[in-house]
Amino acid sequence: MKIAIIPSWYNSPFAPARGSFIKAQADGLRARGHDVLLLVPDRDSDRRLLCVTEGVEDGVRCIRISVPAPWHRLLGFYLPAILASVFSEQISIFSPDVVHAHAVRPAGVLASRALEHKSIPYVLTEHSGPLKKFWWTPHGRHHITMAYQNASRLFAVSDFLRRDMVKHFGEVVQKTTVLPNGINTEFFASKDRPPGKGKLLFVGGLERGKGLHV
Repeated sequence: MKIAIIPSWYNSPFAPARGSFIKAQADGLRARGHDVLLLVPDRDSDRRLLCVTEGVEDGVRCIRISVPAPWHRLLGFYLPAILASVFSEQISIFSPDVVHAHAVRPAGVLASRALEHKSIPYVLTEHSGPLKKFWWTPHGRHHITMAYQNASRLFAVSDFLRRDMVKHFGEVVQKTTVLPNGINTEFFASKDRPPGKGKLLFVGGLERGKGLHV
């Protein structure tokens, strides 16, 4: 199967760990014999706006579209048609069987617009919350609604996030399936039982929904 992945964020020399789980997904799909292409809106690019560069990064084919900050937000969030047309062209060249967008803004919005006149389905996995901070205008909310509505399948990485989606977008997202982020059980393996007491390192946003208080 040919799979195009559009991440809302991805690594760069300035942020080498950003989107590491998306890279892990691409690696896992490749290991299962799929043909994978990453289509990355590159916010850290030093190239001219909308410049397209292609390469193989750690074994994964990757196309980066230059949208240096703050253009990545302006074109990804509020004027997506311009950037989506570049994505649409690259999708046509690759001709995937399915597109997977990670987070509705900007990836989901870009996928929705880029695939408007194509018969290629896309799935959308929502990672970002609280969702209300991701739109400032009715225009922005409309883009998010259409991205959710046009997706063939909707996933959320937690039930808390799924409920937040339903709270703000109602029937449009009622069929969202909870699909937690995966864990590489070969890498994160221990032959010993965990200690009864010890130190725990947490890396993430200090959101109450993540359960740190318990």
